[in-house]
Amino acid sequence: MDNSRDLRIDCAKTVAIILVVVGHSVQYVFARDSFDDNLLFRYIYSFHMPLFMFISGYLSFNKNINYIWLKNRFISLVIPFLSWIILGYYISGSYKQITLFQKIKDILLTPDNGGMWFLWVLFLNCFIFFLSNNLYNKIRNTFEIKTEVFLKIIIFLFATGAIRKIASRFWYFGINSCSWYIVFYFAGHLVGTFKPLSKKYWTNKLGITTFIGFFILTFFWRRTENPIFLNAINEIFPHIVTRCILKIYTYIVPFLGIACIFCIINKIAVFNLYFLSYIGRHTIEIYVLQWYFIRTYTGIIVVDTLLSIILAIIIPLIIAKVVERYPKINLVLFGKRRTCV
Repeated sequence: MDNSRDLRIDCAKTVAIILVVVGHSVQYVFARDSFDDNLLFRYIYSFHMPLFMFISGYLSFNKNINYIWLKNRFISLVIPFLSWIILGYYISGSYKQITLFQKIKDILLTPDNGGMWFLWVLFLNCFIFFLSNNLYNKIRNTFEIKTEVFLKIIIFLFATGAIRKIASRFWYFGINSCSWYIVFYFAGHLVGTFKPLSKKYWTNKLGITTFIGFFILTFFWRRTENPIFLNAINEIFPHIVTRCILKIYTYIVPFLGIACIFCIINKIAVFNLYFLSYIGRHTIEIYVLQWYFIRTYTGIIVVDTLLSIILAIIIPLIIAKVVERYPKINLVLFGKRRTCV
């Protein structure tokens, strides 16, 4: 094991992938016909994918962001994305209806409609971050700017605004999803870069307030609808004020959820985190393989849900352990080289 790894971050990734599996198990097994009304599903879906993006951005803060870094991100994200499109095409029997070329074309045009969309959107975020970071370095070196935090925030806000402008007119290739998740990637990078500053202002009282705020505000959250309190606000405030409140709400809920997870991780950091961190080092394997184990087994909903969660985590870990012995297969299927990164 790499002793330089921060086990707390691996544990945060573990929590994130467990939330993904539990959320999908509720969606496809436990409450298949009414999952959007399930309270557990709503709480999980309100922040679990932004959490992944935040962690990815956090891990970029101490990296040398150059073309080699971008190439490595392409290998670890896009190669598995494409590999599992092809494998899924044959495993699902799609070859009976459409050609492989058409399948790849459809997924690339609208990756949000495919199960592996996260890998593609995360790479887009990495690419935008790469461009933004290069712009940051050029401006900082040219004008010898010392206030790094403000310059980074300004550039990231500019990049976010530009992506949102593009996404409003161009919905293909996952740009729309990218315009939403890039905020969390940038936020993770900023927190990682200025970690001492963020620790300075974080207190136990603030942590408790975060938990309370998250559980209260997320109660009103809906995946495909506006929060249920919005109609009442519409009757009180002008439309433009309501839109601002809605925009703030859609961001504050996932950020509160992310903060809650890191609060929990910091509290349990005194214990041996090896097993939890081990799962966190194999999130891609679990993410791409979980779909094959979330299903009905016995016809008893609770039993099937629990079996789906357990098998969708344990079996991918076993497969990952076996595949590690075959570097080329490990690279193609999971974007990993000799060691887990």
